[in-house]
Amino acid sequence: MFHLDIEKCTEALLLHVLPQYLYNAKLCEDLVEPQCAVLAKLAVYSIYAALEYSNLNKGQPSRKRRHDDAEDLDMCSSSKVRRLNDNSSDSMYYSQGHTVSGTTLKEPLLSALDTLYTSFSQLAGKNGDITPQTDFILQFLVYVVQCGQDRAPLVLQKMPSELVPTLIKCLPDGFNISLILRLYDLSTPYGRKDTARDLCLMRNMRLRPD
Repeated sequence: MFHLDIEKCTEALLLHVLPQYLYNAKLCEDLVEPQCAVLAKLAVYSIYAALEYSNLNKGQPSRKRRHDDAEDLDMCSSSKVRRLNDNSSDSMYYSQGHTVSGTTLKEPLLSALDTLYTSFSQLAGKNGDITPQTDFILQFLVYVVQCGQDRAPLVLQKMPSELVPTLIKCLPDGFNISLILRLYDLSTPYGRKDTARDLCLMRNMRLRPD
């Protein structure tokens, strides 16, 4: 019987395959339609498949594990309080144990997404330049929201707060109100602040004369 380790495959895709297309000048030329959309969709589908698999196979925790989980919860609560007292706009909205409908984003997927978003921040057109990379990053975020629905916040929890406004400056027509509202956690002050910022930026970019 053929067995596919979706977690390992997804990790390899995010950490090794995608960087080749994003950083290699020759491979970057292939990030055009329809290849760009297909690659973005493949990455997102793989992420959600790995997320589901890791949660379906987590098994029942032992008594010791439950005790450790209680300690982890206390640590997460303390970390959350520290973040709420932090005035930095780059503070994370979620703890590493953030759960949506019983689904938790765990290692190694958590670190792989963190690395991927770091690459996105480096490659996004900070000067308003439109590149194959900026188009891919936008499509990736769109598919995360469309395919993930209520699980999207888990995948977006490592997204830097400055990534979306950078993309809006490059591709304002690629965004709409619905997309921006679903990219952030509106239950947090930082999420509401960044959402308002990006909505205003999108409006201003569209009102700018050509």
